[in-house]
Amino acid sequence: MSNEKLENEVYDEEQQRKVHLSNNVQARIQNPLYGISKVKLLAQVDAFAKEQDMEDIAPLLRKGALLAQNPKDFENLPELDEADKAVIRREVTRPFLPVIFAT
Repeated sequence: MSNEKLENEVYDEEQQRKVHLSNNVQARIQNPLYGISKVKLLAQVDAFAKEQDMEDIAPLLRKGALLAQNPKDFENLPELDEADKAVIRREVTRPFLPVIFAT
């Protein structure tokens, strides 16, 4: 089997065959944060916040990264408080609901 790889092609180890992504509408895209340890993920977020001069919002970025890593398990993230979880629940049950901010 050739090791040559086309741009829109991956090798499926489980099926032991090449998969052409442009012709496979059922292909799954793996979350790029999958498999990164929490310690490493948060270190990367902190480094990014520092590099981009965004240290003032680093706590929000940390929560966002943890949520993005495993969005289905947000209820079990101790870094999210009940208010955070309530907003996420509302987004899951009623997506695109306009948010009105009190001034």
